[in-house]
Amino acid sequence: MRRTSLPLPPHYFAPTTLLPSTETAFLKLSRKSVLDVTRMAQLSEGNSLDWTVVSDHKGVCIKRGVDPTSTHAVFCGSVDICASIDEVVTLFHDSAPGRFTPGVLDHSILATLVAPSFQTPRHRVTLQWAAYGSPVPFIHDRDACFLETHQDIACDGARGWVRALKSVCVPECPDLPGLVRMQLVRYGHVLLETDRTGYLHVLFLVQTDIRGRVPAFVVDLSMHRTCRGLRQLEQAVHDARLQRLPRLVGRGCDLCGRLFSSVGGHRRVHCRVCGHCVCKPCSTKWDALHVRICLPCAFNSPDVLHRSPSLTTQEASPAVVRRADPPRRRWASMTAPLDDDDDVLSPSSSSSSTDVACLSSRDSHNDEIASAVTV
Repeated sequence: MRRTSLPLPPHYFAPTTLLPSTETAFLKLSRKSVLDVTRMAQLSEGNSLDWTVVSDHKGVCIKRGVDPTSTHAVFCGSVDICASIDEVVTLFHDSAPGRFTPGVLDHSILATLVAPSFQTPRHRVTLQWAAYGSPVPFIHDRDACFLETHQDIACDGARGWVRALKSVCVPECPDLPGLVRMQLVRYGHVLLETDRTGYLHVLFLVQTDIRGRVPAFVVDLSMHRTCRGLRQLEQAVHDARLQRLPRLVGRGCDLCGRLFSSVGGHRRVHCRVCGHCVCKPCSTKWDALHVRICLPCAFNSPDVLHRSPSLTTQEASPAVVRRADPPRRRWASMTAPLDDDDDVLSPSSSSSSTDVACLSSRDSHNDEIASAVTV
């Protein structure tokens, strides 16, 4: 049988028409998958999984867990990023899935069960198909048909958002030649606000049934590659911020006040965080983004920001995360049982009715770096 050529042509799959009973069952499954992904992502001591750190590089920590109820290993990546929930949700709504999930070869939306509305702009349920490339050439590529659910949550008074994927079967999406249909057991992102203003703790949970005879090291390699997609998410938030910033023009440096000149080292440059004009001595280059950023934005120094009255809190929010001293984490254990009919994660639910445990608190940022900055 001839192998399926990717990407698929437009309208390759027949229009998907779901019966009312099937749609009701899918919506119930979507709510359950949100609960399941959120609870499995809680890396607390009270969890039934034994977690082992397998990678901790560039701020992304990847852990491998053992699920006593399944033969499939579970992986969870975590990172703290400087972003808001709305910024990340917008990226997931506007970007292709492969941008934040390495290995995605093709993707198609088969049906929309719940569309975002004015009352619930971050809530969505869609039926989708995606193809995933193998990390090694001697293993067939995989594909999956799944429900993707975007849902707001509230955990111990902290706002959050979940993107959960769960495999389903529909006649309009049959197995394709040359692709092995895998099952997404638990798969998705969990965003939780932290005690640090402007920061999110992002978890990426991956537990799949690859299907077929696949060596264990290939499965581990594939899961590692998928979890490392958190780096692209953090980078995308920074890029989106930089694209929205205006390039302000002035005759003098907004920090030291000296007039710009083509000689003497006082050439005008634009800060890529706040957009203001500063001189070269009042700025520094960052290897992470390869752009020039003024010192107050780079070090998030409140005692220097007051020198420029035009800098607002929103404009001066840092877009570069310093990884030298990551915040420590403290988790709360989870005690509430799982109920298949539980609707506590509906958009109208409040934090008092939510039975999902989350981060209980976070320590404040260590040393104030800006106190050591001299301009």
